[in-house]
Amino acid sequence: NVKRKARDFIEALLNTPEIICDMAHVFKQAIAVYVENDIKIADAVMGYWGPGKGGSEVFTFDEKYFKRIEGLKARRTA
Repeated sequence: NVKRKARDFIEALLNTPEIICDMAHVFKQAIAVYVENDIKIADAVMGYWGPGKGGSEVFTFDEKYFKRIEGLKARRTA
């Protein structure tokens, strides 16, 4: 499965001691949702990054994927 291979690769990068990623927790949450809930990886990263910064809503043209992130409100923009 391509998604699982992508998850394994990203997790391996994040677990490499020589690589420092300030948003590792965001990527770990996002990659899990990417595999389990059929969400685009970019949307998952944005969906977890916002609440990590104190946000609870996202404004988007396509709320389909954001609705799959628990606790995040997705609002459609015109």
